[in-house]
Amino acid sequence: MTPDHESPPPLASAPGAHLSPETEMGRLVAAHNWSTTPLGPIDRWPQTLTTAVGICLSSRFPMLICWGPDLRMIYNDGYLTLLGQVKHTDALGQPVRHVWPEVWDVIAPMFSGVMSGGPATWSEDQPLVVDRRGFLEEAFFTWTYGPIHGPDGTVEGVLNVAVETTDKVLTASRSVCPTPASVAPRTTRSVSSSASSSSRGRPGSREVVAPA
Repeated sequence: MTPDHESPPPLASAPGAHLSPETEMGRLVAAHNWSTTPLGPIDRWPQTLTTAVGICLSSRFPMLICWGPDLRMIYNDGYLTLLGQVKHTDALGQPVRHVWPEVWDVIAPMFSGVMSGGPATWSEDQPLVVDRRGFLEEAFFTWTYGPIHGPDGTVEGVLNVAVETTDKVLTASRSVCPTPASVAPRTTRSVSSSASSSSRGRPGSREVVAPA
């Protein structure tokens, strides 16, 4: 075949096009401008990160990849229900501490332990006071943080697999104590109202408002 009849080279696919393009988060991750983050352009990601993100995005179970020293977030469609619309989509590529400041005091030691080479964590039906709808509310979760190792064995990121268990916990509570008011999820509004009512009529008492 002469040079005049050579077939043209195949068109290169867009960076990140292989990362679950059929999912909402797959498309968002591929379209995100990662060059503005410490992770750099998606076509220059290390193989370890690319593989981990591919697994995360193709799973239907809630998963979150936290990469690098400041734990930049990459998550899948399943994680959207845990994150809430208030935080999505600004959370993509942001450090965990910026996205979840209201629970950072709880989860920071867990991340630190895993990133420093410690074992994976396990938390079952644990309460967290989270802001997912523009106000603080108590919810229950089961989750784990596990290390993602690079080729040389160092921990380069954390895999977070989680599920909300609020309904399960409240159902179990109602079977023991069926009074609705005693088992309803607490928000800043309900706690404030309760504290105000309980302070009436007690000399020297004062209103206490707490987020949980």
